[in-house]
Order: sequence, then C-alpha cells, then structure tokens
Amino acid sequence: MPQLASTQGALCAPWLDRINQNGEGEAAPNGGGFTGGAATKADLQTAVQKIRALHLPISTFGVEGWQSVPDGQHFFPWLRSRHFDLVAYWNPFLAPNNPVTSQAVAQGVEVKDVNGQPYPVVTNRGNYSYVVDFTNPNAQAFWNQQLARSCALGFEGTHADFGEYVIDGMQFHDGSSPAVEHNRYPIQYARATRTALAACNRRNPFFYVRAGFSPVDDLPGSLRFTPAVIVGDESTDWSRGGGIASLPPAMLNLAMGGGTTFIGDIGGYFDLYTPPTTAELFTRWSQLSALTPVMRIHDDTIHGSLYPWSFDAATLDAYRRYARLKVRLVGLVDHWSRLAARTGLIGPVRPLVLDDPSPAARPIGDEWLLGPDLLAAPVIVEGARSRRVYLPAGARWQQVTVSQSGRLVGLGAPQLGGQTVTAPAPLTDIPLYVRVFPGSQRGSCYGADLRGVVAGRVCRAYR
Repeated sequence: MPQLASTQGALCAPWLDRINQNGEGEAAPNGGGFTGGAATKADLQTAVQKIRALHLPISTFGVEGWQSVPDGQHFFPWLRSRHFDLVAYWNPFLAPNNPVTSQAVAQGVEVKDVNGQPYPVVTNRGNYSYVVDFTNPNAQAFWNQQLARSCALGFEGTHADFGEYVIDGMQFHDGSSPAVEHNRYPIQYARATRTALAACNRRNPFFYVRAGFSPVDDLPGSLRFTPAVIVGDESTDWSRGGGIASLPPAMLNLAMGGGTTFIGDIGGYFDLYTPPTTAELFTRWSQLSALTPVMRIHDDTIHGSLYPWSFDAATLDAYRRYARLKVRLVGLVDHWSRLAARTGLIGPVRPLVLDDPSPAARPIGDEWLLGPDLLAAPVIVEGARSRRVYLPAGARWQQVTVSQSGRLVGLGAPQLGGQTVTAPAPLTDIPLYVRVFPGSQRGSCYGADLRGVVAGRVCRAYR
C-alpha cells in the first residue's frame, strides 16, 4: 500500500541524539520524572561547539528530556537559528505523579481497568505509568495538545516510542479486548501522532515509531502513517542477536514489508550486559549507518554517551568522511523514499534479490543496494579487514572508496556480477560498489567522478 508519509531531506542528514540524564530512556514530557534538565542543555551546547570545530556535518539533534531544559523557549529556537533540525522524544505513558496525567484522567483518555480506574503498567524502568487510550475519540484532541508543546519550541520531528504495552485486564473505550487491541494499538498511536503533527502545521511531518503492525480489519498498517521505523536499541557488541550484525537483516525485512526509513543506533545503545562501545565498533557502525536512510548516534545507558570526538583521530576521521558521504546521499534517499510513498514500490534500501533472483542472491542478508546502483557491504565481524561480497548478476560493478570530502572515488577495474569476491576492508572503509553501464565514462553512467550517484540522479528505470 502506498504510504502517505515520506522522509524529509533535512532529517536524513546525520544526527545526534542527546539522551537524558543517567541514561534513562523514558524522559517523555508525561513520564515518571526522568528528565534532561541542565545536563542536556550543556551537552547540546558542547556538541554545537564540537561539530563546528571538527567540521562534522551533523545537522539534526534528537532530544530526550527536552521539556526540562532550562530556558527551552529560547534555547531550542537558538539551535534552529543555527540550522539544526530538532526531533522530540514522546511516548504514550502517563506517570501518576505527572501534572498532565490529572488532565488525562479528568478527560478519561487513559486506558482503564475492569473497575473503571486508570490501569497501571510497570515500564521497563520499573516505574508505574498509565497509557493513553487512542480508541477514545477525545484522545486525539489531548494528543494534539501534547505534541503542540514540542512543536511550539521548533521541534519538527518526533520519536514516537513504545506502543506495545497492551496487556490482559485492560479495558478500552471502544470495547476492544486486549488481545485485539495489542495489534491495533501501534497503528492507532501512529495515526494519532501524524494527525497531531499535522495540527502543528507540519505539511509532511517526519516521525518514527518503534512498535507497528500490518493492516488489521478496518485499520491500514502503521506504515500508512509513517515510513520511519526504529530498528535501534541494539547492544554494544557484534552479535547477530542484538548487536551490529542484527541491523542489516532487520532493515531488509522491513524494506520488503514496505518500510522506507530505518533508524538505528551508531555504536549500540544497550550496554547492560555488554562492554562499552569500542573505537572499532563505532567506526564500523558509522560506515554501515551512512548507507542507510538515517545516520544517527544514540548510545547511553550505563557507560554514558559516546560521540565521534570521544575516540582517537582515526575514528573521528572515518566518521567524518562517511557522514559527509551521507550528506551527499540525502538527495538519493529522499528521491526514492518519495517515489515509494507515491507508488508503493520498494524504497531506497533494496535487498539484492529484487534485482538478482538467482539462488546465489536469495540468502544475502548483509548487503543491499541504496537506490538502484550503489551496493553496500558493511563489515559486521570484529577484527575483519576483508569480507566476501556477492556482486549481483546482470551488471558489472566498480569498487569505490570514500574521499575526505565524502565523494565516491573509483578503485581498479570493474568486476563482473553474478560472483562472490573477496574485498579488502581496512578499518578506514567498507566495500562499496557502483553499477557499471556499457559505453559510459569509466564504465559508470555517473561519469568519472561518480557525482551522479550521490546527487540522486536516475540513470535507468527503477525496477
């Protein structure tokens, strides 16, 4: 089904999330007291200085705990005046001690128990909270008022977190059972969020969700309201279960299901049972993330936040080069995302099997095409300095590297598709390839300097 929403080009540029104090991830405006406060403001001010001094192309800040930042009514417009886009954190929780909760209860827009009282759930941080009941017609007006708070400060994007807290014993306004509402709730949540952002005069609002579901009865799926899905909260390791290696297959599965925009966590987020993020892991994650729709740093639980300047010069250099590449890819990502929104086609991330249905291509779950002609093969194995890369059949492929300015530069002679090659992968780069077209300059329809691929130009019909 074609999606209503599409990415906004500005919000596809590299961004950095500032987690609230103590790494508590539920610093929503109506949450249980975890806030950002002065620490968030100080960290953002430092980030602005570092970004400018180190010539990093970060232009978006995601902010958790924004509601508690001192003098936010002036500080956030100041960030906007410095050409930073802002993404506000929200979730549907209503903490009993939050002043807004009494308003929600008075309006009856919270999920209730069998006795008609607010139903308390225990969140993953161990505190009690109620949940907004989006089956109640009055909930939309309430939600509009809530999101208007961040809109008024200049936040144009929204992280609509959670949406999966539906359990036995809950009573919903429309009479739906928890068993049914469990799958409907994230769709209703996404719909309400889109409507609330539209009420903020956001003509094409950008927001992303964590929970979602396919169409249910009379409801279209979550992707009808937002194409953006977080595949984040990964662990700070190399594991296939939850670390960096889990990201490519999750993203490719979502792409086949109609998603176009995927948001992960450079360096990993959860370090409860894993070591702190290493320089190598941060580098490989940055390289991988640059070849996805959104390149976001989001890492803060026990060991604290890590930024590109937290490591050595080589790590900083690799991040900066790939972030500059990411900026050059914004046009490509936005073009194919909008095309997908209009037509229902696959978005900018394309599993190889769509272009090469051969048995060799079908099991490939750690490579993809970004747009029609740029092949990404990230390194997701610790210590690896080479990797096997399958080149899709039906074309020749030229390996490219990333220059200091973020441009793609050709390496060697083109190679025939339909084969698996061993590609060098020094820590400075991952294997990248551009499709070759016969008779074109240096074998690429993009010309000798490959400018077209990063400008989003179309060299052939989209298959």
